[in-house]
This record gives sequence, C-alpha cells and structure tokens, in this order.
Amino acid sequence: MKMLMITNVFPPYVFGGVSYIVYQLAKAFSNMGHDIHVVSAKTPSHKYDSTYPCSFPVHFINCKPYYYHIWYNKLLKQFLKDYRTSDFDVALTNCIVGFDLEMLSIMYVHDCIPVDEEFRVSPSGLVNKVKFALDRAAGRHLKRHVERKSFSAVNGLVYNSWLTKRYTEHHYPSVRCKENNVIYYGVDAEFFQPTTDERDDYFLFVGGLAPRKGIHNIVDLAMNSDYKIKVVGSGGLVSEIRETKSTNIEYLGYVEQKKMPDLYSRAIATIHPTLYEPFGCTIMESLACGTPVIVSNEEFCGASEIMPDACVKKINPLNHAEFLTCVNEMYENRNDIRRENHRNFAVKHSWSSTANEIVSFIKEFKDTNASQ
Repeated sequence: MKMLMITNVFPPYVFGGVSYIVYQLAKAFSNMGHDIHVVSAKTPSHKYDSTYPCSFPVHFINCKPYYYHIWYNKLLKQFLKDYRTSDFDVALTNCIVGFDLEMLSIMYVHDCIPVDEEFRVSPSGLVNKVKFALDRAAGRHLKRHVERKSFSAVNGLVYNSWLTKRYTEHHYPSVRCKENNVIYYGVDAEFFQPTTDERDDYFLFVGGLAPRKGIHNIVDLAMNSDYKIKVVGSGGLVSEIRETKSTNIEYLGYVEQKKMPDLYSRAIATIHPTLYEPFGCTIMESLACGTPVIVSNEEFCGASEIMPDACVKKINPLNHAEFLTCVNEMYENRNDIRRENHRNFAVKHSWSSTANEIVSFIKEFKDTNASQ
C-alpha cells in the first residue's frame, strides 16, 4: 500500500510526544512493506532531535512559528497541488487539514483541541498576556473552524482512546456519522528498555508543562513531602517549577529521547497526575523500562483504559490526599518492584501491532465502501 502521511511534527524537528508517535507509525508501516511518504511542518520553535533516522522520504514545509497550524494548512494545500497524490492509496493525517485531499483519507485523532484549550492559562508579562488574549479571541476560533472542516474532509477516523473519542464527539457531534475505531498507541520496547537493575531515590515526571498535565500536583507534592522529583519537559508553566521554593524538584527541561530510558529505569516510579491526557506515551515508555507509574484514572487519561492494576496505580488527580498516599505507598514498597512484570505488559503493545490494526481498518473501510 502506498501511504501519504500528513503531520505537522516529525523528527528531527519535534514538538511534543506526537512527533515520535507519527515517526514510530511511519517506521512500522515501512517495516511492514508499505511505501511511506511523509509531509510535515518545520518551524523555528521546533526542537531538534536526531535520535531517529528515516529510511523513507520526508518532505518538510517551512512555516512561521505563530499559528503554524494555520500557516501549515495553507502551505500544505499549495504543496500538494504539485504532488502526485493520485499515486497514493490512502492519506493518513494526524493534524488539521481543512480541505478535501481528493483521495481516501483517514485521520488518527490524537487530541481534542477545545478540551486542550480549556486548560490554557495566561502567561506572565504584558506582551505575552496580549498575545495570549489575541490567540484566545481569534486563533482559537480559527483553529476550531479549520478542525471542523478537517473532520468533514476525511473519510474515516481512528481515535487513540475512548476518552478522545468521547470528547471529540461531544464537541463535534457531526463526526458520529463517520466510520471510526479506537486503536491505542504502542511503544518501542527495543529502544525503551531497562538500563540498570538499580534505582535512584527520585520520582519522575515527563510531559509538557501545561495545566492539563497536572503540574500543580507535582508542585504540591514537592512542597508537602521530602521526595525528590525530576521534571522533564517544557511549556508555559516552566516558571512555576523554577520558582518552587522546595529543593525537592530538579528541573531538567527538554531531554533528547536517547537519554530517556536511563531516566525512566532509575526512577522509583513515573508520576502522571494529569487532568486531561488523550493517551500518554510516557506511561508505556516507563513500563517498557520496568518502572511502575502513578497515573490518573480512565476519566482523565486514555492510557489508563488498558493499564492493569499490577503495573500502575490509578488516582483521581483532583484528590491531592489520594495522590500523596499513593506516592507514599510506592516509596515504601520500592524494593518489591519487579521490572519484568511491567515490561512484559508493555512489550505486548508494539507499534507494529498498532500499525497492523490501522491497516486492517483501512482495508475494511475500502472493502465496505467498494461493495456499496
């Protein structure tokens, strides 16, 4: 099958976990023998990570950093006019494409923009506050408008969790008539694996420093306990982490993927007290490294839908006392943690399995519509 993958983030120009998700899918499709071509955006605000090499063609479109989702949509339309899209069997998108691709197209829905934006907070500084206000007034409306058009333009939808599906159908009721399926993310268990049998004395948080990630829970834990916490990530709430008076937090900022297995492996546990997480790749990555996870339950985190109690401790992120109790129990029982139990679960959820499910969905979709 000849597949055109359209994304707005792709290594080595990365921005958040979705960058690596799309890469792993493209790699899995390619390893299955499919002819993969990727088109992605590139902006000055993207981080550079050379961890992952590509054996398939990737075309980057230069975009302005502000509202790059919208700029990319315009430039992409122009780019595809000169691209022989008729040669492809299917287009798989994971970003806003607010126009008809004139071919079979499936969207892998990674997030629900309206829900994500509910958690955004105004940054400090007059200039930043003005930019934020303009974005809220105009940019948000425009992004939702284009996202609505994107849902109308594609033929089918694949969601990364039932949580994402539920929120998307709530905010965009018209998508309920689209053929769809829920297919969970996998993990690269060859890359993410234990690097040591020893554990250091810290808990690990990995993710964007945004309100929806439960950063306030991390700060609260640091202020009300003696536990050491390493924080990996970047985002609008960096100042909250840096200005925390507690010496328990060690802020590492952006960390290249190649360094992550060791950070996961040495942690007592990874903590992910999110208020909204469509899936949460860091959970699977941590388990693949043999490290348990304290994570929000199914009402808040998509990955929790498939997580067994033996591998994770599920919490209500709105209950600070419950979170602290769970961290206390994890610390007290740290010597009883068996890496193989957590890793064995993660290994069963490979990216090749995810890719196979997506290909099956595409084939079934084509067969069903060909017979009508």
